Amino acid sequence: MTNSIGPDRFKTLVFFQPVPSYLGRISGKSGGNMLGMGNWESNAVMWTGGVALIDSNDEVLAVAQALLNKMSAQIKDFAESVGGSVDLIYLNYADASQDPLGSYGRDQVQFLRDVATKYDPSGAFQTRIPGGFKIGGVP
Repeated sequence: MTNSIGPDRFKTLVFFQPVPSYLGRISGKSGGNMLGMGNWESNAVMWTGGVALIDSNDEVLAVAQALLNKMSAQIKDFAESVGGSVDLIYLNYADASQDPLGSYGRDQVQFLRDVATKYDPSGAFQTRIPGGFKIGGVP
């Protein structure tokens, strides 16, 4: 990135958070969890990355996003190559291009749809509240 943007024009952040597989087993004993962690056979590491640009423009932003996407794909490929990939996309770390709610699993998504229908039958929180990820947007 330093060659295409310049080292004085950006700062990076990468945050790693361990997620031990026993969390899924413990939550299963208490009724389960919405993140679909009950099936995990091994530990996981959630991560998020970001780039803060100084004096950016659309071209610099596009370069930074492309490089961040490339890094993300490389991390995913590595995780898959060592049998360490899980489907979960943590909502708080998700990018707008991702589907974190869909990553929870089919049963959890259906549960969320049922709860939304029961407690918000008019869909106000799905249509009248801006931003965020909505259950109506899950394929």
